[in-house]
Amino acid sequence: MTEIEMDRFRAEIQKLFDDAARSRAEAAKFQAEATKIMTEQKWYPIAIGAGLFGAIAAFVKLFL
Repeated sequence: MTEIEMDRFRAEIQKLFDDAARSRAEAAKFQAEATKIMTEQKWYPIAIGAGLFGAIAAFVKLFL
């Protein structure tokens, strides 16, 4: 095997490692987005309920 072929193989291996690293970074990004969405999904009804409670309290205080 010549030195040129070895360099080509090394370059191809490095490219594969870079692609794998990029894929891992994308997977981590998607996992972070999924965690954010799940957290928002859990807290959204609580925020709506608190806002509704505050609106009702303000309405009652205004008219009573």
